[in-house]
Amino acid sequence: GAPARPPISDRVQNSSVIVVGQLSDVETQPFSEVSRAVSMTVTVSERLKGDAPDQFHLGFLVFPETFENHMREPVNSGTYILFLNRKTVQNDAGQSGTAIVLYEPRAFAFLEYNESNLSEVQLYLN
Repeated sequence: GAPARPPISDRVQNSSVIVVGQLSDVETQPFSEVSRAVSMTVTVSERLKGDAPDQFHLGFLVFPETFENHMREPVNSGTYILFLNRKTVQNDAGQSGTAIVLYEPRAFAFLEYNESNLSEVQLYLN
């Protein structure tokens, strides 16, 4: 079944980067028989936790036919509170760097932006 919705307090604690961001250029393309690749631009309007660039791109997969720990549909353009983490990645040449990735489970990385949700996130940041 679908994973239980983690409380905002858990998402705040388990994220190294939290931003308020405007999602734009949301694109979805077939990736495999069971998944679709999603890409989007995030323009940061406020940093709540950790450091993030003013603008960055996110890419991830959605799985329309699953109820597992995956997103079934991409989020729409709009303003969200994003729960993210920094992850060390390595390219084929063996060079490593950091990337910003979605909080897991990904379905709960995006929280609709409104004053009530923002206040609740800020409550757990202190």
